[in-house]
Parts: sequence; C-alpha cells; structure tokens
Amino acid sequence: MSTTEKLIKISFLIRKRDDITTEEFHRYWSEEHPKAWLSVAIVKAKIVKYSQFHFNNSLIDASMGLSMTPYDGAASL
Repeated sequence: MSTTEKLIKISFLIRKRDDITTEEFHRYWSEEHPKAWLSVAIVKAKIVKYSQFHFNNSLIDASMGLSMTPYDGAASL
C-alpha cells in the first residue's frame, strides 16, 4: 500500500449468537475467525490492521457497579 493512500477505520460491536456459550464465542472469535477472515484475498490486500476487544461484562459489572451494553466484543479494521 502506498504511503499516500488515505486510510479509514471501521469499528463493529459484536454480539454472540444465543445458541452458544460466552466461552465458545470468545474461543471461536479469537482462534477460528481470524484464520477465516485473514485468508480472504481482499482482506489480505487492503486491511492494514485488525483488532479484537473481548468484553467480560460480569467483571466490569462487579468492579464498577455499572451495567454494560449487550455486546460481547468489538472489532476494528
């Protein structure tokens, strides 16, 4: 990629499917999803950075006394 190309950043909030556990979601998203996502040709050619942020809502709720949004993670590219 040329250093003169303009870049954009896209962020997504992620929710797990209701039929899988939180543990299954985080394992799949951290281990399997990147392999599939990063194997796509356009992604390999155009994506400069891919980041995942895994939320642990129970720890956040307990430590801050606040309720969290109904999301399980966020991704940025």
